[in-house]
Amino acid sequence: MMMSLLLPLAGSFVLLVLVLIFRLHYTRKGERKGQNTPKDVPHKFFFGIATHMFRSGMNGTVYDWMVKTCESHDWKPWCWSTPFNTQLLITDPEDLKHAFHKNADNYTHGKRKERFQELLGDGIFNSDGAIWKQQRTMASHMFTKAQLDYMETVFVRNAGKVCSLLGTHADEKTVCDIQRFMYCYTFDSINEIAFGRAVDSLGGNEKDLSFQKSFDQSQILAATRIMNPFWKFCRFIGTKTEIELSSHLKIIDDYLHEVIDEKMKDRESNEQNLVAMHITQCEIDGNTYTASDLRDIILNFTIAGRDTTASASTSMILELLRNPDCMDRVLSEIKEANHINDMHYLKA
Repeated sequence: MMMSLLLPLAGSFVLLVLVLIFRLHYTRKGERKGQNTPKDVPHKFFFGIATHMFRSGMNGTVYDWMVKTCESHDWKPWCWSTPFNTQLLITDPEDLKHAFHKNADNYTHGKRKERFQELLGDGIFNSDGAIWKQQRTMASHMFTKAQLDYMETVFVRNAGKVCSLLGTHADEKTVCDIQRFMYCYTFDSINEIAFGRAVDSLGGNEKDLSFQKSFDQSQILAATRIMNPFWKFCRFIGTKTEIELSSHLKIIDDYLHEVIDEKMKDRESNEQNLVAMHITQCEIDGNTYTASDLRDIILNFTIAGRDTTASASTSMILELLRNPDCMDRVLSEIKEANHINDMHYLKA
């Protein structure tokens, strides 16, 4: 009887010891690499910064804290640790150039890559070495003058839809969610550039809205694996989070493969969308490609272009509303300018 009680306790004790050993290993590994942590970063034994990150995440101040810490650290690279995980934060343009251009082979994704494999695949955000360089080269082809003109046409047309929706709310004196509009606006625009066909989440297209919802939720759910050292076990037993992630990934895959299959079967020679460009470039270089390759490229490109632009647009509108003098100056410039390139103050 006594042995049956002691065995579970002994097992728990051994597990705790192993966890602590692993924690110390990761901490000392980071120290050996010369990683630098500011003194004001609230690290706790074993948990590192996890508890602080959780509290900041719950009250919505995690990014404010990151910016303040970067500023107090003179914008130098610094790191924080959580159980089984150490992260390096880089903000200086020269440091970014060092990591992503001059020494890309030394800065790999490591084991974190596994956590996002189902979502990002071998896209630019989740690849290293030759695959990363190939996709980086491919991405540079998106910024030719002809391609930028095409992007501008798509964004301007969809901006008209946003203005129409905002005008309706203004006429009816109803409250609207600016951030939702910005995320739908950039989602529709970026995906049209990627797919070469209209996407209409702004107009309430059910299929596009379903894809958008899964696109957002899958990123949130996959990110929870960062703080969970036992995520593989959770995936194996099928926890609620992992089941939801799998469901959203299926919606994403079905949607993207339908678009890709359509483009692979019926592609015009002068198309400017991302799918057609990649297929053409592979044919020129003599490289092979699969539908899965195209799926990964498109999804990573959408994340890169959509989330950043939507967040920046929402923040800009918020700051203009907080600073009416600046907003008046922007409105005055819009009325006087003949083209967006003449709006120097707005660009700044």
